[in-house]
Amino acid sequence: MNEQTILRYLQGACSADEKSQFEDWLAASAENRQQYYELRLIWHASQIEHFRSKEQLDKALATFTGNVRQERRKIYLRIVRYAAIFIGVVAIAGMYLLVNKRPAATQEMLTAYVLQTDSSKLVVLDDGTRVWLNNNSRLTYPKQFSGKERTVTLEGEAFFDVSPRPEQPFIVEAATIRVNVLGTSFNLRAYGPAHNAPRSMEAVLVSGKIAIADHLGEHLATLTPGQMASFVKNSHYLSVKNVNTAAYTSWRNGQIMLTAVNLPAITRKLTELYGVNFSVDPAIKDTTLYTFSFSKTKPIEEVMEMLGFIAPVSYKVQGKNIQLIRK
Repeated sequence: MNEQTILRYLQGACSADEKSQFEDWLAASAENRQQYYELRLIWHASQIEHFRSKEQLDKALATFTGNVRQERRKIYLRIVRYAAIFIGVVAIAGMYLLVNKRPAATQEMLTAYVLQTDSSKLVVLDDGTRVWLNNNSRLTYPKQFSGKERTVTLEGEAFFDVSPRPEQPFIVEAATIRVNVLGTSFNLRAYGPAHNAPRSMEAVLVSGKIAIADHLGEHLATLTPGQMASFVKNSHYLSVKNVNTAAYTSWRNGQIMLTAVNLPAITRKLTELYGVNFSVDPAIKDTTLYTFSFSKTKPIEEVMEMLGFIAPVSYKVQGKNIQLIRK
């Protein structure tokens, strides 16, 4: 993504197509989001015409240097030039000196992933935080946490049991949101286009407290235990409701619990778990809500037999294709 487009987005001058392309780029990777957060910081700094006091200046400079990386200094200077907004000489000199005093920091990054056909995996991070990865999921994290935050990136679904460090918040970045944690256990589900799913997020809090922001850094909600937040990118709307947390976390123990779901929701879950494709007989008009539980270790044929006991359907399996037929 070129810097002129990022600048137009920050100015609110993007067309609808440019805005959509920018948001897709932003959601594509943690690196893209990091680039945007850093450029947004210098953009906001570039619009400051004056400071009322030395304390305000010091606070602004501290915020700036806390997020800037040495290797991106040239980009910041170009963004300021593109913005063509006057900044006081003292502010520029102060920011430049503080940036130059900050050593370049690199972190060795590790990646843990679980394939679609695998069971869940437990990953223990440097700070003692435990993360259970569900199938078809990926976690990227530093070998050793340093700096003011402990930041990891999730693609898919994971359950986090976070070690408390109030002075170093735990941050989970996903395709559409950022979750800020102090010491908490919660489930986060954030599949996207790479998983043949719409960009969406579900966060279920078991204990503690989490704050959720969108990928632009805007605060969306703060959850308390027993609540679930759901967010779909294209709707720009986040809903919060009370739930039975066990229904969303039992997968850690190999159990799938679906509560008050219709038949299409069940088939979507089976597609996600087993990589199968469903075709549904048009004669099936079932709108019943079901509670359906099964073990992830069971073969798909056995799960389909179980489904046939509670729903008025039979099935035919041909490789990865399953046809649902009305009984």
